[in-house]
Amino acid sequence: MYCIICYLLAIVIPPTILMLVDAYIGYKKGGEELKGVSGFRRATIALTVLIILGVSIVHLLVNSSDEYKETIKNILSMLTGLVSGIAGFYFGGRFIEKRAEEAEKRLKEIEKIKSQQSNNQG
Repeated sequence: MYCIICYLLAIVIPPTILMLVDAYIGYKKGGEELKGVSGFRRATIALTVLIILGVSIVHLLVNSSDEYKETIKNILSMLTGLVSGIAGFYFGGRFIEKRAEEAEKRLKEIEKIKSQQSNNQG
């Protein structure tokens, strides 16, 4: 039972602290929405999954016996696939987010140029 409580604390405490820090940063920025650091929540979720994976691997390796080696290999294969999927989601989402930010910057530049041209003509 003690082992399970330690695992739960190791999994729950770091992401909770990080999310509270992000909420505090958003609160300090002010505004209608609590906007923290860009991409921070996504990174926190990725970190949480990696912590879960790490705790699972450590538990499987420490508490393993010879009769469960095949099961452990299967579980580790599934966890590796899970991490690959999450990494693809994280970096794919980050790429799209950066492209959207670039598009917004370009749009603002175009609007600024158009307003300058209309002021010069008028």
